[in-house]
Amino acid sequence: MTSCVEEIQPLVNEEYDSELVVNSVVVPGDEYVQFFISTSVPIDSDEVPFRPVNGEAEVKLFDQNGEVIVEYVPSDEVWRTSRTYQPQPGFTFELEVELTNSDILPISSTTFVPYPVEFTSFDNVKAEQTANSGKTLYQYTLDFQVNSSEEDVHFRFIAKDPNTGLEIPISSVLQGNDYISRMNHMDGILINRNVEDNLISLVIESESDLNNAEIHLYTVNSEYYMYNRSLSDAYASHNSPFDEPVSRYSNIENGLGLFGAFTRFIKVYDLK
Repeated sequence: MTSCVEEIQPLVNEEYDSELVVNSVVVPGDEYVQFFISTSVPIDSDEVPFRPVNGEAEVKLFDQNGEVIVEYVPSDEVWRTSRTYQPQPGFTFELEVELTNSDILPISSTTFVPYPVEFTSFDNVKAEQTANSGKTLYQYTLDFQVNSSEEDVHFRFIAKDPNTGLEIPISSVLQGNDYISRMNHMDGILINRNVEDNLISLVIESESDLNNAEIHLYTVNSEYYMYNRSLSDAYASHNSPFDEPVSRYSNIENGLGLFGAFTRFIKVYDLK
């Protein structure tokens, strides 16, 4: 009798081609524009996920005025522009990276520095004091108006205590009585919304009674938003056995990573 069950063939590991990985965000006002460059490794490798290339790359950066000088800093394992170079909102940057003496494909990318969006704060701060697990929690609802004529804007909100510099958790962001589509990631909340109704409520929470809060409103470009959104979605998918795997966004041609940009507007908000 012939078996109808096919013999399982062992998996054959396909040859893996490493790619260049770039992580860089252009921020006007920062001391430098920095580039962290590494190469990818197979997922089943015992090596660290990304290997720094340790200066073995040619990095070229261009803005609308021509080439920008970029130098390698061995102590930090990064490439960076000089202190005298100041990127500006409205600049478009082109990046080219080629690894010397290697078969790894060279990469390229383009990013646009968005114009900053500002906001006007209002005096009607709503403060509440609640008890949670024996702890007193202070919650503040801050209303402000986003000043932008753009139809669609990507924001990143961060709240800090101006006296200590510590971050204040943001529990929610509301537009009217509706929660804005938002994403928690790392050190802030990213949102993508239409600004036709530009009244925003930001709810922050603290275990201490605050006199004021420093609100950071970052206007991020689409590449920065999509990349960080994909990281958040991938993290959520990793924690659920029922979700489909999520591919991480990348705007690096022939490679991986992010070349993005944002601008920031900071204002101290009186809570009393």
